[in-house]
Amino acid sequence: MKKIASATLQRHPPRPRQCTIDLVELEVASTSDADARFIVSLREGDLTGGVLLKPTESSLTAVPCRRDDAERRAIDFIQRRLSAGEQLVRQHGFAALTETAPLTPAGAWATAPAVNAGANAAVHPAVTALTARFHPDRWVLLKPADRARTVWRIGERSDLTADTATQRALAALVPLLVDLLESGDDLLDLCLAWTMGRLGDAGAAPAMHSLVERGRSPATRRMAHQAWLMLASPEARQAHAVSLLPGEAWATA
Repeated sequence: MKKIASATLQRHPPRPRQCTIDLVELEVASTSDADARFIVSLREGDLTGGVLLKPTESSLTAVPCRRDDAERRAIDFIQRRLSAGEQLVRQHGFAALTETAPLTPAGAWATAPAVNAGANAAVHPAVTALTARFHPDRWVLLKPADRARTVWRIGERSDLTADTATQRALAALVPLLVDLLESGDDLLDLCLAWTMGRLGDAGAAPAMHSLVERGRSPATRRMAHQAWLMLASPEARQAHAVSLLPGEAWATA
């Protein structure tokens, strides 16, 4: 196993988080395609005093694939996270990031993400009001039921067929929504899963996969599984479908 490239992203307070993305070459291909021996692994957790707490590990590749495909998945994931306000603090091996994503020194947080006034003016006022509720000073004052309803309404507003400032503003909430998982009651987690499935950001798929195991109620676990199916790669969905088939049926298919 050989690490080909690596990148580390960090998210600013109030809840600092760090995610490391590694492009890894396996020693032996696991399929008949000798070039399909690359995977992309993720390691993510809360960051306190420079220490990564309770990291979770997942993968952007359900099965090993060719290098160009694996690298494309890694770059797409990193660029989505950067668009949502995370910062690239170090990287090596990803040539595509050298010019498009300058490094930010670790800990050099901006007080608030920059907002383009012209683009913001095109965001639907109802969405602007909804997103404002996620500011820490307002969020802490909301009752649990109001938090869950706010998250649910984000999902109601999402339209994946629309390439608009409103949809981009909704999509930018995904990293924050992931951070809110298990921070409140079970209803909040259920609403988060429902909404993230409808926002369409594949970067949230690992979090949904984890919630399938850790959800506090059958309803939340089912909703997390549905969201994971909506966000997972075609290969991951196919592998999941195969795992549901009886061994005899698959062998004779």
